[in-house]
Amino acid sequence: MANIVDYIIIGSGFGGSVAALRLAEKGYSVVVLEKGKRFKTEDFPKTNWNLRKYLWMPGLGFRGIQNLTYFKNAFILSGCGVGGGSLVYANTLMKPPKAFFINEQWREFNDWESILEPHYETAGFMLGRTKLVDKNPEDNILHEVAAGLGKKDSFDNVYVGVNFNKEKEGQDPYFNGFGPKRNACTLCAGCMVGCRDNAKNTLDKNYLYFAEKLGAEIIPNTKAYKIEYDGKTYNISVKSKGKKKYFRAKGVIVSGGVLGTLDLLLKQKYKYKTMSGISGTLGNKLRTNSESLCAATFSDIKLNNGVAISSIFKPDNNTYVEIVKYPTGSNVMRSLLTIAVNDSKNTKLRKFNYFFKVLVNPILFLRMFFNRKWADNTIIFLVMQTVDNSMKMVLKNRFFRKKLSIVNKGQKKVPAYIAAGQKVMRSYSKIANAIPQNAITEILFNTPSTAHILGGCPMGNSVEEGVVDRNLSVFNYPNMYIVDGSVIQGNLGVNPSFTITALAEYAMSKIPEKKGNVVMSVKDRINEK
Repeated sequence: MANIVDYIIIGSGFGGSVAALRLAEKGYSVVVLEKGKRFKTEDFPKTNWNLRKYLWMPGLGFRGIQNLTYFKNAFILSGCGVGGGSLVYANTLMKPPKAFFINEQWREFNDWESILEPHYETAGFMLGRTKLVDKNPEDNILHEVAAGLGKKDSFDNVYVGVNFNKEKEGQDPYFNGFGPKRNACTLCAGCMVGCRDNAKNTLDKNYLYFAEKLGAEIIPNTKAYKIEYDGKTYNISVKSKGKKKYFRAKGVIVSGGVLGTLDLLLKQKYKYKTMSGISGTLGNKLRTNSESLCAATFSDIKLNNGVAISSIFKPDNNTYVEIVKYPTGSNVMRSLLTIAVNDSKNTKLRKFNYFFKVLVNPILFLRMFFNRKWADNTIIFLVMQTVDNSMKMVLKNRFFRKKLSIVNKGQKKVPAYIAAGQKVMRSYSKIANAIPQNAITEILFNTPSTAHILGGCPMGNSVEEGVVDRNLSVFNYPNMYIVDGSVIQGNLGVNPSFTITALAEYAMSKIPEKKGNVVMSVKDRINEK
């Protein structure tokens, strides 16, 4: 408590890592608090059957990289650890379509497409963004599906943050020798289990790596649970390995990911009442990127080649579909999928059809559940939309404790069923000689699934309209910023990591350098070397 640092950063994902580096470059003292553990390359599990290393379930002693959170109205996949979601995401760095930049949620505040363009360029450099060139059998099938739907021209390979440079094996291929030594990708499709080849450009190999070189301190296994502001400094209460500790800072960057950030801030406002001045809009406009997850399995073609996500196409004006893969032997996610049912928006009819199918095809149901080659013969479809729909995150009393809950109702409620995705799934399955699968939570409970939970901190001109202003600064709390997926103002239709990084670069560019700063920036160091 005696030492007051310039900035405490809560979370080390795409927002927090950018903040750590840019603030350290500007001469500020920085401490990053991360609830997850720090991973070395060899620490990642060989397959996701090593649940202790793969899943984040600290109550069971599992301190891995994949967090699975089930609410009645949403099933959410997210990441955890030093590097946040970058440890478990599929490396995909896509720029969203124009519809995202001009959506009504934030278009009045800026010409976002133009303003963010240089920050996308910076983010692309730091994350080693490159476009895939080769096509694998699974990509060719998706191309054929696109052609069959009259959307051949919309098919493309994705941009990823992966090192493919074999000529610089064991060297730094990105930062002129100033960065960490790296290896080239082995195309094992293991990106979402944790890269054991030192080829994936996770945040600990760029932003966080340089932040620590410039003096930022990263403290893992430490969860912030209370923030108090006395008018001059922020007092942060944390729990670290069962012990309570305290930090003081002149400024705070909240970047705990959507679930972490909303849980923390809602409790400050309504449970501890330490930050009652936060906008009442907190928790509004929670989004799933309008996503749906479905699959094609039991193909007689090996479908898990290359990186985890390799191609994309646009079946209609609002929808994008990517194909997703897991490495050989990593079959845990098969338990989230089951026999697909006939297309219908009627949830009761879909549920009836599902139980009828299971009754008629019990052997198929069991084969799917125990498919030992699931990762090899299965493609997951990540369906994403730019459609304007949203939910609300609230804090409710549950068994004498305040816990997060999601409200999903109204004309713009988030759907579990997306017809365009189902059509792609069935077309792909036919060509690949595979059997369609739906997410079991979508069929049984009409619960939307998402790997990209977004929003919850609306942007506004005042505290009555939003939680943050156009610079992502929190109303009523000086020198406090929210920099993660919770400030994404709309469904992107593509993977959000690249945009979160660019937004973080933008927000940090608004903070002036510390007076008397003599720290040389990473860019200058690279150029000098």
